[in-house]
Amino acid sequence: MSRARAFDCVAMKDSIQAKLLRRQQAMSEQERRDDMRGTLATSGSPVARMWRKMTCGRPAVDYGPSVGGTKVIAEHDRVVLKQDLLQHGLQAGDMGTVVHVYRDGRACEVEFVALDGETVAVVTVEAGGLRPVSRHEIAHVRHRVNGACE
Repeated sequence: MSRARAFDCVAMKDSIQAKLLRRQQAMSEQERRDDMRGTLATSGSPVARMWRKMTCGRPAVDYGPSVGGTKVIAEHDRVVLKQDLLQHGLQAGDMGTVVHVYRDGRACEVEFVALDGETVAVVTVEAGGLRPVSRHEIAHVRHRVNGACE
């Protein structure tokens, strides 16, 4: 009679980590983040299901291809406006916060706030009109005049 082989969870964890490390060695930090977000959004694993439950199933928006992957932004992420929206007193380069991503991912609701905390505008913007905030960017200050920008 042969004995059943004992399950070794530490060996399994080490094996999974080694596979992930080999796969991700050639990726940039942003590509690793995008890859992990994509995996968590589509996997049926218990960890992925728990992540989706913790993030309330917030959808992400596809902002087009980047080098080696896709940049996505979810609710509560900071974004940069890519075009002027003068009717709302906004200029390209203004930074806002995504407050809602529409189900199809083609547009989001973005709140733009002055430094004193006053909401300047809450605007629906198509995904192509926004980009994610990048590392090492510095915010720039400008004045508003009668609700319009200079």
